[in-house]
Amino acid sequence: MKRPLAAQTPTSKTIFLADTSPDLSLIHSEIRSELLAYGYRVLPEEPLPTTLEAFSDTVRELLAECRLSVHLVGRETSETLADDSRPGVALLNELAVEASHKTGLSRLIWLPVAAESDDDRHQAFLEFIRNDPQAQFGAELFETPIEELKFGIHDRLKTDVRQEPHAAQAHPMMRKAGTSAHKNAKTQAKRIYLICDRRDLDQTLKLEDFLADSGFEVLLPSDGDPAAVRTAHIEALCICDAAIIYFGTPGEQWVRTKIRDIQKITGYGRLKPIMHRGIYVAQPPTNAKKSFDPEDLAVFNGLDGFSPAIMAAFLDVIQAAI
Repeated sequence: MKRPLAAQTPTSKTIFLADTSPDLSLIHSEIRSELLAYGYRVLPEEPLPTTLEAFSDTVRELLAECRLSVHLVGRETSETLADDSRPGVALLNELAVEASHKTGLSRLIWLPVAAESDDDRHQAFLEFIRNDPQAQFGAELFETPIEELKFGIHDRLKTDVRQEPHAAQAHPMMRKAGTSAHKNAKTQAKRIYLICDRRDLDQTLKLEDFLADSGFEVLLPSDGDPAAVRTAHIEALCICDAAIIYFGTPGEQWVRTKIRDIQKITGYGRLKPIMHRGIYVAQPPTNAKKSFDPEDLAVFNGLDGFSPAIMAAFLDVIQAAI
């Protein structure tokens, strides 16, 4: 007899690793092995039923035990059930969305970079996963090298990034604010996280100086091994008052990854979304930069060189916010 869902208690040591398509079987096994090696319980531990009702009931029961589900979506379609035409990967995502609505289940979805399928139906599912907010409910979407997903799993399973803002006051990536009429001496300086590739650090100096002289603490990317850099990045997003992405040397895909990080940061313990966010478009000029127009982010055009005027109104709004 199956246990009632109400009797199941989620645990941070239990993870649902959704079944995937044949082209990702080796990656699936690799991630499962690494999680088990770190002492996590990985569900399902047995093959899932092959009929819709039993499949759905079992998956709901397993998800109720988990704090995190991980979904790998490949270029190939996955197997269907005996009595349902929908691929298993799609069904598992639907059930995980349902669990996210009901219990707050945290989810990660991964696609290979620029994944496309020869199967028209599966190609439509790939676009659905990429673009539909409901398909991504409760999830962070990765369309990156697989190592980025592993860092993402690591981030979600760590608890030390869910800390109070004061815990990072002395973080080495912080730069002290300068003095300016913008700064209220009776309040702590607001923090702006300047998200940039380390290859652009020299090019960001004028922007950094301007922000610091305007009374802000400037947070910069950390250095070190990839896991530590990723953890510091999430920590900075959790504590900043505003975030600016510096679109310099890296390509558009890097920028879109950083935009997703900003959009999904509440999943890492930040209580409220980052309301003040923008993109500084810097040299060298490219066609992608000239036409880049993301939703919900202010765009500062620095292709002709840095000018304080293009950011003045944005900074005034941040300073005025309580």
